[in-house]
Amino acid sequence: MGNSCNIGIGRVIVIYDSYISKKTHNELFGYADDVYVNGENRLMQAILEYKHLAEPLILHISAQWESMLALYLQTKRVTLHDTIAFLNVPCDGINSIEAVFWDIYYRKNFEVLKMVCRKVSDRVSGVLNNDAIKIQCHMVAATVKRIVASNL
Repeated sequence: MGNSCNIGIGRVIVIYDSYISKKTHNELFGYADDVYVNGENRLMQAILEYKHLAEPLILHISAQWESMLALYLQTKRVTLHDTIAFLNVPCDGINSIEAVFWDIYYRKNFEVLKMVCRKVSDRVSGVLNNDAIKIQCHMVAATVKRIVASNL
């Protein structure tokens, strides 16, 4: 387990899926480097390391689109079919998971992206089953280098 900082309402840990997700989150929140835990290619495993903590913890997940979908769908490989079925949005002519994201983004349909973050937060909370841990999900778009949605 990584280090953490204490902000008065509990420790903070940030689990990220890529360097750009860490950097983008850090630019917005400004936490010390030792708060960040690399979850690249093992996001759920990194999250589960904190399952049995007794003290309050605010667990930030800073991740890109496909990583968020993989967390919700609880799979390592997200398919286009699963993505479209989960989102329940029209995706005519779209042939990749990344294209689904950009279609939503450029249509400024941020409620869909926020919904994904909320559902990921709820799913991770359910898996952790620990009331001392509060989840904050922040979806990062690497190309624009910003957090585009959150469950807050």
